[in-house]
Amino acid sequence: MGAAVGGIQDIKIGAPSHWLRYVVIAAAGAALGGALWAFNSFSDKRDAAQLASFQAFRSDWAEHCGVPEFAGPQAQVIENDYLTSPAIQQAMEKARVELKNGATCEDVAHSLKAVDFIAPLPKP
Repeated sequence: MGAAVGGIQDIKIGAPSHWLRYVVIAAAGAALGGALWAFNSFSDKRDAAQLASFQAFRSDWAEHCGVPEFAGPQAQVIENDYLTSPAIQQAMEKARVELKNGATCEDVAHSLKAVDFIAPLPKP
């Protein structure tokens, strides 16, 4: 309680100050924001590395199979399918090796279709 002045006590009215609570909340918010930024940055770098492999496959396919438009930019949904499907990633790595070893575009396209990826074939 407060000090007595002339027989009257000095009583504080209202809630006590909670400045420390606000500092802790602000620090937690900053830490959460930093963690989200770091995760997003790491994720973007990992995705860029995986998409480089996807671009290499598309470039090889376009050159080997005579479909130059396949080497160009792809729709975001196709890139997302590639990034989220280990089966497609493995099938494309295998397809790159098969193309370099002389497999036909039709055979490789058939193996890619098994993992729900449609690669364009040259027009007859």
